[in-house]
Amino acid sequence: MLLAPIALVSTAAEGGFGHLDRRAGLAKRIAITVAVFAASFGAMHMLFVACFGTQYFTATFDFVLRVADLQPNVGLFWYFFTEIFDEFRMFFFVVFQLTALAFAVPVSWRFRSEPLFAATMLVGIISALKSYPSWGDLSLFLGLLPLFEELFKYMQYMFLSANLLLYGIGLAPVFWHLWIEQGSGNANFFYAATLVYVFGQITLLFDLGSAMLRRELDIHHPETRTRPVIQD
Repeated sequence: MLLAPIALVSTAAEGGFGHLDRRAGLAKRIAITVAVFAASFGAMHMLFVACFGTQYFTATFDFVLRVADLQPNVGLFWYFFTEIFDEFRMFFFVVFQLTALAFAVPVSWRFRSEPLFAATMLVGIISALKSYPSWGDLSLFLGLLPLFEELFKYMQYMFLSANLLLYGIGLAPVFWHLWIEQGSGNANFFYAATLVYVFGQITLLFDLGSAMLRRELDIHHPETRTRPVIQD
């Protein structure tokens, strides 16, 4: 998912956003980035095969893609695929995995003038929608936000996002204890806390993207700074 922003960063670093060579430079950078990624992945694959054998692929990439383990976590996949009928599993498996991937191109293209911001948005999307997320994924996303400190004054839902994340992080261990250790709760309790946690991330992503769009509007059209933005 991060290949597109990386290519945009490389293009911007070489001045590839000029009027004459914009498309050629971008296409060249995308091709180079994909080639480097493929070569690096191939070298890593051969190294791991030499060290651990071919079974490493099943235990890493294939395991994550197939959602082989439905052990409860702070993601959305485990509860849904526990409850779903087997005949519909493949369909929803493809839908869930493509949901996160579908954001890569539109987000990268819309914020092509700010590729680092696009990469940060995609890191947040991965944190919210990956099959086996952890609180470390959220920490990485939150750690990147100070890079865009100028956007904080445009954000309107920081208090709501912070409360949702805090409630989700605070309630998840409590409901886990009630469900697994005390036996006085059930999976619905823990999954409800997970939904609050993920909704907090999505709210933060929406607020961050809206703040960047408002900032771009203020830069290109300074006369609109004092006017409220009405979304139809």
